[in-house]
Amino acid sequence: MHYSLPQPPLLQQSVIAHRSPSGENAHGVLNIAASLTLLLLALPFLILIPILIKLTSSGPVLYTGTRLGLHKKLFSIYKFRTLRPGAQEIIGAALLNEGHHLETPIGAFLRDTKLDELPQIFNVIRGDMNIVGPRPERPEVYDRLCRQIPGYDSRFEIKPGLIGFAQLFTPHGSPKRARSLIDHFYQVRGCRNSQDVGFFFYTIWLLAIKAIRISGRRALDLIGRPHGDERRALHRVQSRDGRGYLRPFDAPPHAPEIPCRLLNLNRDTILIQCDADRPLTRVHLRLERYARNRPGQPAKRRIVHCEGEVRSKRTPAAAADSWRYVLKVEPCTPLNEFKFQKYFLKCGIS
Repeated sequence: MHYSLPQPPLLQQSVIAHRSPSGENAHGVLNIAASLTLLLLALPFLILIPILIKLTSSGPVLYTGTRLGLHKKLFSIYKFRTLRPGAQEIIGAALLNEGHHLETPIGAFLRDTKLDELPQIFNVIRGDMNIVGPRPERPEVYDRLCRQIPGYDSRFEIKPGLIGFAQLFTPHGSPKRARSLIDHFYQVRGCRNSQDVGFFFYTIWLLAIKAIRISGRRALDLIGRPHGDERRALHRVQSRDGRGYLRPFDAPPHAPEIPCRLLNLNRDTILIQCDADRPLTRVHLRLERYARNRPGQPAKRRIVHCEGEVRSKRTPAAAADSWRYVLKVEPCTPLNEFKFQKYFLKCGIS
């Protein structure tokens, strides 16, 4: 069965590089070899995770969903179930975020570490997917968010992948247009087997490091790390090197900015500290920090422009001349939203 929809205009007239017949054969061998290697490495998790799912929640072990594959052909994708039964009806065509609160007791951990996607190894073995390629899309999400994005349909000229190009370098909630540009860029560069091998091992390394970090954080929670009244339902990120510069919303553009320090943040709110009490209600906020795209690259200054609304303020007991503000924030553009998630919330794979 094919999912036929009108083709949007291409971002640019470009030819997606295809492999020669010998290259296709080599790529098929690479897919099988990599998937069998990953299957062997993942075998302990494939045994342990179903047991934990059954012990901590009701419902099936596996989630089966419909996705768009090569030339928009529909296929069934497999994942370990991370959401409560009936969650899909609540989410609908939206993208899952922390505000839904639908995860099972171990669902958030499985999603954060990408262990929930291990059953897709069998999709690769079955031929529905490649090891490396653009991530498969839900038909309803394609209808609602993607079909009008210029150049988006070029992703359907190759099989979707267990490891996605954009997935490596952007957070899960990044705008679809930004992810589409990254996927399109890597497709235009060409499908090289050596590149796929590099992506494969790079992803394994990144996920191993991320799993260790997340496990350590969860272990600290279990052994009694303090949980104060300020703990939020959304995961908060401590900011050691982030700076902020705010200006009252009704101030003229040339008015001086007020420097402040970022203390912690989540996708909705930021806790900042200024050196003096300010009569603030609604503000323009410029966030800055130095960050790398990938390990080994030089750090560059990353800037995000937001609008913020002051929800509360107080003075820390240890610093009577310093005030803290809780700001409800909204990045000004999709690009600022992407940079906010990647460089400040640090919620991508990399």
